[in-house]
Amino acid sequence: MLFAGVDAGGTSTRVAVHTASGARVGYGTARRGNPAAQGPAAAAEAIASALRRAIDGLPAATVTASVAGVAGADDTFAPVLCRI
Repeated sequence: MLFAGVDAGGTSTRVAVHTASGARVGYGTARRGNPAAQGPAAAAEAIASALRRAIDGLPAATVTASVAGVAGADDTFAPVLCRI
């Protein structure tokens, strides 16, 4: 089981992937992912890009849960985030 954490903000986007025991096994970064500043499509692409980098070489199907902190997000961004 792997878990992904997203930190998307006004300066950069970071994703870390951890095992259930807490060991970090993946990390990826991308450009800023604030949908209020960048627009939803650009923010979603930044988050997806960082996620792809973080899970590169890992069995993506084993990511069983995630949490995302996204600066500038509102309720309209939630469905976009769910598709990533």
